[in-house]
Amino acid sequence: MNKRTKRLHQLMARHELNADQVAALLGRASTTVAMWRVGKPRTIPAHMLQLLEMKLGAK
Repeated sequence: MNKRTKRLHQLMARHELNADQVAALLGRASTTVAMWRVGKPRTIPAHMLQLLEMKLGAK
């Protein structure tokens, strides 16, 4: 699991978010978030991870 995928998992666990909730926060489809969670075929883009962190007030 790469660093961004791991961070996505951490944020989702800490804030008790599911894929639908993350998708709504980022304006993406829940299927996209599901793919990001497994890291295949793509990982969460750095700018999307930063946006999620900003919206959650995460450090």
